[in-house]
Amino acid sequence: MVGQKEMFFEIWDERPKVCTICYNPLGNEPNAWFFSHTIGKGAYPAFKLRKKNIDLMCANCHHLYDHSTHVAKTIANFGWVFKKAERLKQQYNWYIRNRLLVDSRLKHQ
Repeated sequence: MVGQKEMFFEIWDERPKVCTICYNPLGNEPNAWFFSHTIGKGAYPAFKLRKKNIDLMCANCHHLYDHSTHVAKTIANFGWVFKKAERLKQQYNWYIRNRLLVDSRLKHQ
């Protein structure tokens, strides 16, 4: 199973090295703060290792998104991230409901 660090390196190799919010270059070396979980890994642990739940952001944009959401929501460039977060939450809830349904059925066999 691929862990978070390995997934981050895969994403780094696959995507442009620019912040998806302000478009500033991120440099040549990956840093942990460049990898932003669109929906939090604590609240949505089953999506922690889903590439679609990770966006590349500079340290400033990542900090705004994670810790100053009220400010980020006023900045137009963040709009798509909040829309993406809502879609991912819906997908997560669908995934959990169906996983629980399957687990329940297997338990009763």
